[in-house]
Amino acid sequence: MSSQEGPFIMLNKGIVKQLKINTGDVVKLEIVRDTSEYGMPICEEFEAVIFRDEVVFNYFQALTPGKQRNLIHLVKKIKNPDIKINMSMTIAKH
Repeated sequence: MSSQEGPFIMLNKGIVKQLKINTGDVVKLEIVRDTSEYGMPICEEFEAVIFRDEVVFNYFQALTPGKQRNLIHLVKKIKNPDIKINMSMTIAKH
């Protein structure tokens, strides 16, 4: 995005808190190409459930990259490992 002051990137509250910055702070960043297969890291629980079954894995691979990332993010944002496994199993069933 850009404004009268030049280009800018909007950050969510979690990132702002993690970086310990405030609104209006000027920060230096480096943008690099993501070379990972799915555009984000996959949590162990999701990987264990989706990749162990060839049929489920093939369905997952047939999804668009955006849908794959959405499913990965859906599981990744859960903090409890047991719930991550249950969510991964639910995704695999569908």
